[in-house]
Order: sequence, then structure tokens, then C-alpha cells
Amino acid sequence: MDAKDMNCNSDQSHEHSYTCDECMNVLHMVIDKETDANEEFKQHLKDCLPCLEKYNLDSAIKEVLAKKCDQHEPPQKLVHEIKDKIFNNVE
Repeated sequence: MDAKDMNCNSDQSHEHSYTCDECMNVLHMVIDKETDANEEFKQHLKDCLPCLEKYNLDSAIKEVLAKKCDQHEPPQKLVHEIKDKIFNNVE
């Protein structure tokens, strides 16, 4: 990895056509498994340390949150309050 890639910014492109902005646009969809990581996305992460770090950090946060949320059921009172607020705002 050369110095250019270490200082990647949102409008910089690499040997391929993916930019950092494009990477950020699909990053959470890939993490949430709403879409598959295509080869250009994977290559961009290989070439761009800031985007790779963002991907790794967001993936780790999602994993921790999923583990914490799976351990506890929300209180029914809270569930009802949220539903009431949603349905009252729909009118």
C-alpha cells in the first residue's frame, strides 16, 4: 500500500472505479447483509486503509450491539409506548 492510499479521501479513486464516497454509500448495506460485497468494493477496501478501518469499526459495533440486544428483551411497557407514539403520529 502506498502513501496515497493511506491518506485516501472521499473523492479519491484508485486503480479501479470505486471511490470512497461510493464505498461509504454501500458499506452499511454490506454490513447489514442487504447486498453482497462486489469485487470493486472488496478491492477498494484492500486499497484504502481509511475505508477498511471504517468497515471494520462499523462491523465490530454492529456485532457488539447484536450480542447485547439479543440478551435482553425490551420491557413491554416501553414497547407499548413506542407503538402508541408511532400510531398516534400516523394520523
